[in-house]
Amino acid sequence: MTIARLHPQLKLTRTLTGRLATSGFPVLGLPKSSEFRGLVRAPKGFSIYEADYSQIELRTAAELSQCDVLIDVYVRGEDLHAKTAHEVLGAPKEKDKQDEVTQRRPAKVGNFSMLMGTTPSGLTASVHAAGNLEWSKNCPGCKSWKAKHVNCDSEKFMDGFFRTFPGVRQFMNDRREHALKTGKAYGMWGMEWYLPGAWSPHEEVREATLRQSHALPVQEGAQRLIKQAMAAVSSKDLPWAAKRKARVEPILQIHDSLVFLVETDFAKEWHERVTKTMSTIVKWAVPIEADGKFGPTWKEMSKL
Repeated sequence: MTIARLHPQLKLTRTLTGRLATSGFPVLGLPKSSEFRGLVRAPKGFSIYEADYSQIELRTAAELSQCDVLIDVYVRGEDLHAKTAHEVLGAPKEKDKQDEVTQRRPAKVGNFSMLMGTTPSGLTASVHAAGNLEWSKNCPGCKSWKAKHVNCDSEKFMDGFFRTFPGVRQFMNDRREHALKTGKAYGMWGMEWYLPGAWSPHEEVREATLRQSHALPVQEGAQRLIKQAMAAVSSKDLPWAAKRKARVEPILQIHDSLVFLVETDFAKEWHERVTKTMSTIVKWAVPIEADGKFGPTWKEMSKL
């Protein structure tokens, strides 16, 4: 068996949000459950180590919107998906008493989808993809774009979400109004995007553009954060590891994670160091958390 490394070409300016893109081997598109991740294997004496931010886009949204309710969830260390399931879907307050398919999954999908500006039909499609096919199954509007939404679970969820997190709705409305006035969107790190589609006479184009006015800042905020973490790890943590005569090799930044090749005996020390760096990179109203896991392959990994 021949062991070799595949090197995709990284594209730094291909996406609007600053997220990396690649050509060649689609390493950024491999799902976590993909068997192909098992082919990324560490040599003897080493492990694949991955440090990832916990719910970083939702935490970024909390910082951008300054929604008191959303911030409070993270400050208290509560489970956001459990709170949404309880407040919006009427599930029991305790996470372990909530039904995974009918309550937990829709809440989780909804939390991530709302900030991206989903539509009722879009939310229904996402919940179906997550495994709940009963969701809005009798809503004509979710079956055909020509029909109206009637007794729609997605519309009910969206109304309940905005009642629960009013600061998020205000943030989204403010960014939409800004786009309508200026034809632009802006992020937390100074980036601007031109969005002339906000003035389109076509409703579909206009609405899709206005959704970008609040989705782009959230995605860009999270991506700029991970890039700052990369810079800090490179300038501080890698030299620290070298002084300890431990070999650590950065492999990849993928979405909200940093992936390294690290000596197995040094993995725990590296984990404590790099997650501290990532968690303290900026000071926001919400705490930033980073988790780590390692293993012999990129698929067979255990939490530290």
